[in-house]
Amino acid sequence: MKQFQYSHKQTTDLTAEDHDHVFELFLFVNPMGSNCHSCEEEVLDFMEHTDKRVYYRFIACNDFRLFNEYLKQKNWTKLSLGERNRLYCHMHQIAVGYKAALLQGKRVGRQFLMTMQEHFGLAEEEFTKERMLELAKEARVDLGMWQEDIDSGSALKSYHTDLKIAQQMKIRSNPSLVIFDNLDFRYGLKLDQDITKDNLDYITDQMIHPTEDSLFNYQASHYHNKANKSQVSTINTGNLRLLNK
Repeated sequence: MKQFQYSHKQTTDLTAEDHDHVFELFLFVNPMGSNCHSCEEEVLDFMEHTDKRVYYRFIACNDFRLFNEYLKQKNWTKLSLGERNRLYCHMHQIAVGYKAALLQGKRVGRQFLMTMQEHFGLAEEEFTKERMLELAKEARVDLGMWQEDIDSGSALKSYHTDLKIAQQMKIRSNPSLVIFDNLDFRYGLKLDQDITKDNLDYITDQMIHPTEDSLFNYQASHYHNKANKSQVSTINTGNLRLLNK
């Protein structure tokens, strides 16, 4: 998985057994989502401070189901067909542009995505292709290489692979976070809300050292989140076969 970033800080708090756990985090986000931007910051904060071995990946995806859910979240269901089409196309351009930026490195790709979300999501700037190019340059994207990767179709192909991953993992809204533990590939945990550093600390701690009333009784279909008792669910998946391709 070339686009994961790995965090591992040796401390005396973790035992040798604890270090056997390697967590894989998939954060599915809206390419223009302001709330997704804040969740990305929470994941990055977790990555910076955790003592655990963790890989993460931000996946910007925007199929019609996710797009319609986004319109509901923003209370934009009364947009005209033309307005919907334009917004969908803008999101698509950013998502494919993000995949092209990732080909220049994880840091460049992440900066591209979060910059787009800051300006077109948080600041609600009007989207134009020219403005996207200006922001991409600010994010240290090599524009010539970036456009070449878009024109060649490699970025679009990678984007379609991400859409398949989202479908396999039953992603219904953005942001959504899926967590895998390498010691049990049969299951992943999906968190639909309350994606915070504290909750990631709590959930991964429970995955390493389950308590008697653990969240992670894999026979159950729903688990309880420290912050919200209805937002963590499990997925039973063999998706790693797809993700490892």
